[in-house]
Amino acid sequence: MEGPSALSDHVVKEVGGKIEGNYTRAGDVRVEGEDSIGRSYAMSSIMLVPGLGAKRRLLRTRTHDVPTDKQVVHSLPNVNTRLATRDQVLAYFRNTWDLDATLFSALRDDSVFYSTPDTLRRPLIFYFGHTAAVYINKLVLAGLGERVNPLYEKMFETGVDELSWDNMEEMNSPDFAWPTVEETVAFRERVKAKLEALVGSMPEPATEGQVGPDSPWWAMFMGFDHERIHLETSSVLIRQLPVDAVRRPERWLYAPSHAPSPDRAPANTLVTVPAATVVLGKPNDFPSFGWDNEYGERRVLVPEFRAAKFLTTNAEFLPFVLGGGYRTRRWWVAEDGDDEGWRWVQYRNATHPSFWVATAEMPEFIGGRPGRPYQKDDGRPSAGTGAQFRYRAMFDIIDMPWDWPVEVNYLEAKAFCRWKSAQDGLNYRIITEAEHHRLRGEGPRDGEPQGAHGDLDPDLDPVMRAEVPGNSNMRFGSSSPVDMFPPSPTGFHDVHGNVWEWVEDHFAPLPGFRIHPLYDDFSTPCFDGWHTEIVGGSWVSTGDQASRFARYHFRRHFFQHLGFRYAVTSAEEEWPGASTAANLWEGQTETAVEAANHFPDSISPEASPIPASLSVADATAYPQRLAALVWDAARTSAAQTSAAPAPSALHVGSGLGGASFALAAAGFLRVTSAAPAPSALHVGSGLGGASFALAAAGFLRVVATDAREAVVRNARVLQHHGELGVVCHTEGLLGREELARVPVPPKLRARLMFVHAAAEAAADAPDVRAAAPFDAVVVDGVLDRMRQPLALVDRLPELVRPGGVLVVASANDWSPTTTPRNAWLGGFKMNGEAMTTLDMLQVKLGRGFRLCATHDVPRIWRQNARVATLELRQVSVWRREAGAEGAEAEAGGGAGGAPLGSRATTSLSEEDEGASDGDEHKE
Repeated sequence: MEGPSALSDHVVKEVGGKIEGNYTRAGDVRVEGEDSIGRSYAMSSIMLVPGLGAKRRLLRTRTHDVPTDKQVVHSLPNVNTRLATRDQVLAYFRNTWDLDATLFSALRDDSVFYSTPDTLRRPLIFYFGHTAAVYINKLVLAGLGERVNPLYEKMFETGVDELSWDNMEEMNSPDFAWPTVEETVAFRERVKAKLEALVGSMPEPATEGQVGPDSPWWAMFMGFDHERIHLETSSVLIRQLPVDAVRRPERWLYAPSHAPSPDRAPANTLVTVPAATVVLGKPNDFPSFGWDNEYGERRVLVPEFRAAKFLTTNAEFLPFVLGGGYRTRRWWVAEDGDDEGWRWVQYRNATHPSFWVATAEMPEFIGGRPGRPYQKDDGRPSAGTGAQFRYRAMFDIIDMPWDWPVEVNYLEAKAFCRWKSAQDGLNYRIITEAEHHRLRGEGPRDGEPQGAHGDLDPDLDPVMRAEVPGNSNMRFGSSSPVDMFPPSPTGFHDVHGNVWEWVEDHFAPLPGFRIHPLYDDFSTPCFDGWHTEIVGGSWVSTGDQASRFARYHFRRHFFQHLGFRYAVTSAEEEWPGASTAANLWEGQTETAVEAANHFPDSISPEASPIPASLSVADATAYPQRLAALVWDAARTSAAQTSAAPAPSALHVGSGLGGASFALAAAGFLRVTSAAPAPSALHVGSGLGGASFALAAAGFLRVVATDAREAVVRNARVLQHHGELGVVCHTEGLLGREELARVPVPPKLRARLMFVHAAAEAAADAPDVRAAAPFDAVVVDGVLDRMRQPLALVDRLPELVRPGGVLVVASANDWSPTTTPRNAWLGGFKMNGEAMTTLDMLQVKLGRGFRLCATHDVPRIWRQNARVATLELRQVSVWRREAGAEGAEAEAGGGAGGAPLGSRATTSLSEEDEGASDGDEHKE
């Protein structure tokens, strides 16, 4: 049997500032440095040891264990940063540390430390060492300490938070040279001793003044709360392991259940909450640690509303599951057409809440995919017998506690609300952050009790009390019946603890928010509209997480110890929660457009790159300029490809053919009869201005597609006759009869074929399939006009021959009325990173295409005699690399539009989707 020493030859160490050991360099990993002011930088190397993962899977030793009499399974109240003594601070630190150590003692053996319960997370060994590393890194930043093990403090610093510079793939390799469990325990013990000594030397708050955000000692309290965050997120990861990989600590206590069958669970009812004003935000001098997003102040007038008395229970959720809720698309698609939920269900093949367990006698509810089970114990002997769902608690599979709250992600909660709305004839949604404060009975602070210092009484925050109310602060090691604890003054149960509650709000800063320099990327990367706020805390929430001021967040497809409560509003709402929710997507565009047009001199060129010197003549020549760009790109590419055939092109979105004609006029060459005829595809051709130009340039075949049947029909008239009579509107119903003429002779017009096909389906049109692959493909003005742009982008490798060119012309004018936000190919921030259309194309096209050049090309679109729209289209030119046939898998597997998983996707990759899961940012 192998013990830790069997792996000692593979340990990578830092010697004299250099990393030494038997490893392979494989990339960069995001870590933190002394000069970063809290921001992370890149570690110099990744270490892979071939075969190390196979050895670790054989480990059966238990290096980390906590004897029963040393196990800590309950939390102390939060520490008072104004009145605490050193002894109280030390006791709080030890309690924090021992809770985490007890949790990890539940892993069956050392091999489990190297498993990865969730593909969006690191192996568990990372989290075991991570909190210790962050203590040291924050203290060093604050000037309060020295390094303990610089290599480990880099290796264990930053996990996966879905930013592109996070190198998840290599660090999640089973062969990554993580330290042994024995070495990690030793590192933790050194850090613990350092912290205990530091507490003994700190100024005593009770006699020397409050420790606040401006004090260097704030870094120590930050470390306490960071470890308590990971107590919760690590518990979620451990709960996702197969049940046979864990063993319950002997002192761990589950709550009781009083509902052995669904009909015994308490029935939910709606309770009316009167209108009132609430104040969100933590006072700057409140005597407890807080994260930066909690500070500031927002006063919200909350209209009268009705909300569920209880959190939604397992029993209340059951009819949705049994009634085919996970197989019915309508419940998963939002009112605006956003189908993020339905795509998640299909990708995961989700069949029930993640912590429910289906037995082998329930095959219709065993979801997942081959090699990626939805619930790791579904259908296994560990699930038990009988045709009834069971429940995965932290370390055991138990009979379903029907009166405990159901734990689901935001998408599941919203699907249930749509289903229940159809059942009851009401318009249900989940509550908002401001409404949650009303459920607690909160109102304006003016009349709230003051403490001895004239500030808010610390006891107003439940986690500061000697006896923390409700199922919070680890009173139990599980959820509890939703009616177990008394209701709030307004009649609602579990407003503190049990499980977190999803709210309708985007995670957003409060007015007056300031970044804290010791952790400057704690909150801001997630102010992006893709992270939804959670409130209330759970049974395992301690410290700041259990505070009345806590504001946390997750991506909408993530799991946590997290449920929901539904509400019905009496106010008219343009979107769910509009009366009180913070939504980063609503109401901003119109104001920004007004400002840019009323005060243009104050807008930067980056925000408005249309130059003042641009003439109407420049914009009128768009078809010809686009065609010239395609010709130059195809000619250059042909010169780089030996024995290349004369170029051909496809124009998607050709309109009436203006750009298509111009491409032909640009000089695409004819080849001998023995060679394939050069061809072009123009997607989005319209009447074909550029399509005809493509033929005039020399393309012998130009296939032009457009989604509008009437436009295609009239383009064919233009092709046949060379002219088309139209009435150009001057104003209202008035107009002038005009004759539109194509400046291309009949012989060249005969090279065109106009095809009626939507851009998403262009690759499947029979005439396109017959002519593919093309020498040039032009995607013209349609990328940001499709419901699902990836439906076209994913097929581009089939349409462009190796050595051919792709030209994408787009105004990048993404709008949710046209394209659901989760399908956008750019135009959003992901975890603080600006993701432009060009960025997303580079990721999506992958190694199969190489970006050659970008151009800004103006285009004017006349609507009547006095109104025209000017666009500055971004034209990107790509070359399909020779031998790219094998790269199509990479090209199709990257990130797509606005994200469901780690980087905005419409077809989820395994890493994007994230079945789960724990904390995605605080790593």
